[in-house]
Amino acid sequence: MQGYNFTERTRKVLSLAQDEARRLRHEYIGTEHILLGLVLEGEGVAAAVLLSLDIDLEQVVRIVEKTVNSGKKASPGEALPYTSRAKKVLELAVSEARELNHSYVGTEHLLLGLVAEQKGIGAQVLADCGLELAAARAETLRLLGADVPPPPGRERLPHGEMDSNFDPAAVMKAGAAGYRVLNRCTPRLRTVVLAAVDKAHSRSAFAIEPEHLLEALLEQEDGMAAAILDRVSADRRKLRDAAARAAGEIALVDSRPEPTPFSAVALVVLRDAHEAAKDEGANDMGTDHLLLALMETGNERTVDVLANAGVTIEALVRERERLIG
Repeated sequence: MQGYNFTERTRKVLSLAQDEARRLRHEYIGTEHILLGLVLEGEGVAAAVLLSLDIDLEQVVRIVEKTVNSGKKASPGEALPYTSRAKKVLELAVSEARELNHSYVGTEHLLLGLVAEQKGIGAQVLADCGLELAAARAETLRLLGADVPPPPGRERLPHGEMDSNFDPAAVMKAGAAGYRVLNRCTPRLRTVVLAAVDKAHSRSAFAIEPEHLLEALLEQEDGMAAAILDRVSADRRKLRDAAARAAGEIALVDSRPEPTPFSAVALVVLRDAHEAAKDEGANDMGTDHLLLALMETGNERTVDVLANAGVTIEALVRERERLIG
């Protein structure tokens, strides 16, 4: 496993897989043990995907234990070897991470690797529980997908080149600073920022403020920020209404035909979000980075919107760590 950038949570899954192999008196770690490790870990993205797709985790354990037989003698004390199929799962997990341009292998990649392997006990049990690879990928992408930085050369905004996925007029509303910001965002966050620009512009605001960013962020139904807020039991509908009211309190001008600039506070928020992404080895910031930055360095109104809903920075950080490891 040298060279594999596994998250701490993924390493915990593999440690649990070894424990399960020993419990079952097996002399190897197979795909079934990795699956048991994922279920026992219970809090990462993989668990969130399984629960979201109505996969009964207790049923998974029952089917595995019904399928495999316990060994007759205790496993050796040294580290147990991986079967060829288990090694294939790890290879496929790395491939899934690379396809999503992740710099790490998380529990979500392990789950996709288990299903993609197809022939092992782990894949068969998941299939028996009704999980298909397409559905697992789709749900993973719903939680993380468009928050994932695009592969090199794709969906970027290099200097002098406009992304064909977006209306040039919408990008122009953001001005030069906005253009640079958009080039540092994941596709989903880029959509959020452009929506914030549009909100500020249509309301003839002096500038794009953190309130516009928060309002646009809360309108996103999918992605990491939405998943984190759901995990802290925040009422996103009420949050959206509160953010819209806060944005409505911003001073306006009579007209705004020229590009609406980002305020100094909004640029600080975006800078901090980008720095947080870079610290994690990502080139682009996602909705989760923006959410945390709005809570930490946003203005008083954005912080109050979240705090009044019972959202704390500690809870956001904790639930984000539980998701990504």
